[in-house]
Amino acid sequence: MKNTIRFLSLILAFIMILSVFTACGNTEESTQNNTKKSLVGKWEYKTLFTTYTYVFEKDGSGYIETYNMGLGSKKEFTYTDTLNKVNILFDEGYDYYYPYVIKGDCLNISDDFGSYISLVRNGGKVEEPSARELKNIFGIEVELSDLLPQDKTESLSESKVYPAVNFPTSFSAEETAKMSNFMTGGYYTSVGDTVYGLLYSEDGTSNFAKFEVVTNDGLTEFRDINVIMPKTAAKYVTYHEGYVYFVNPNGGLYKVAEDQLEAEKVSGDVYGYFRIYNNQIYYCDANNYFCKCELDGTNKEVILSKEVFYPYCLTDEWVVYQDDADGESLYIYNMADDTDIKLTDTHAYCPIIYDSSMYVAIAEEKGGEKKLAKFDLSTFCYTYDSETGKYLALCDTEISKNVVTGTFLITEDGKLNNGKEAEPIENWISMDNPEGEFELLYRYTSADYDIYWTYDNSGYVENVNIHCKNLGNIFILPLI
Repeated sequence: MKNTIRFLSLILAFIMILSVFTACGNTEESTQNNTKKSLVGKWEYKTLFTTYTYVFEKDGSGYIETYNMGLGSKKEFTYTDTLNKVNILFDEGYDYYYPYVIKGDCLNISDDFGSYISLVRNGGKVEEPSARELKNIFGIEVELSDLLPQDKTESLSESKVYPAVNFPTSFSAEETAKMSNFMTGGYYTSVGDTVYGLLYSEDGTSNFAKFEVVTNDGLTEFRDINVIMPKTAAKYVTYHEGYVYFVNPNGGLYKVAEDQLEAEKVSGDVYGYFRIYNNQIYYCDANNYFCKCELDGTNKEVILSKEVFYPYCLTDEWVVYQDDADGESLYIYNMADDTDIKLTDTHAYCPIIYDSSMYVAIAEEKGGEKKLAKFDLSTFCYTYDSETGKYLALCDTEISKNVVTGTFLITEDGKLNNGKEAEPIENWISMDNPEGEFELLYRYTSADYDIYWTYDNSGYVENVNIHCKNLGNIFILPLI
């Protein structure tokens, strides 16, 4: 499933040159991880007040004993152990999937946030994980080099793997919803009971409007429908500090006060991929260069002076984007030290992060069939390719065999919509929907509402539907 990604060839080259220097257990032991080591036995982890004992038995069963201030408890589980990852399933139904590395008497196991804790057996000493954290890439144990020096020209090496410092390894459900709304065009936002976004006229014309969604006695009404800007397919609709901002596809960023109906122009430089992050505006200009400016449109700064798509700030430092000129491949860029890391060799679209994974629609050729890929961000690091002069990402990767649409959305409650009924995110690899065959298309998700479009036989939007989560009902917005 990984044959479309360049990572495998890189990893095979690294097997001969990488070693692990984590200080834990027997330091004389071979640092290659080609021979699988058994988890069977007792492993202990101590905090200031609590002792955890993990017991893995030979038949695939086990339990955790927890002792806290003299009080003990025991929780049983079953487990499978493959490719240096252990899948633990508790009776209550909780399912945990951990990468791990065994060094002598020490077990380094990843937590939900991608950092490592050390457990010990046979009376050995528990030591803190090394500053050079371990990473598992396709089940192979690799060392992360020291941080990339400022003078990169003299230090770049294909024999080293570098840590992605401060790279996020887990997203909240709310942040996933924000990223989903951005990647699907940002056509709606909600402020309490007020929704801002697209409504359609009987002739199919889209209008930027606001309306109230009011629930009384289990029934939903739409009230105070007001058009703010007619004949405008407004995108990237965003609420921030009393104003609703939106991009006019013909050019320009506008805002409207939440108690007003008249929009004012903020900047004529904004053409797409608009987002407010840390009280600054991030966007693409007329050249599709990735830029930022102040909230009033002043002090423009070009961050990436090349054509980019889907640029999205993951943190104060890290941005994910599609490089149009480089085969529509996906990149991860660090704004602090100008490190630009190539994530895929394939055409990639609509990246969305859920928990500790990034889901991306990929295609072997432009306009070709798309399939979903999943990148495990908890294993994310990178190396250098002297032939191309680029940094290349390394991380565990899975790719579906099924054809999907290029646009999808992940809701706050962990469901993935791919142009038809939403399914739990766990079913992502089995979802199948041929390119362009939409039954319905989600355009907005939040804790309160999901908004989606349904299409007529000609492929035009027929209805705008709102799923009110507190009622579980779906209501159709009237034409205006």
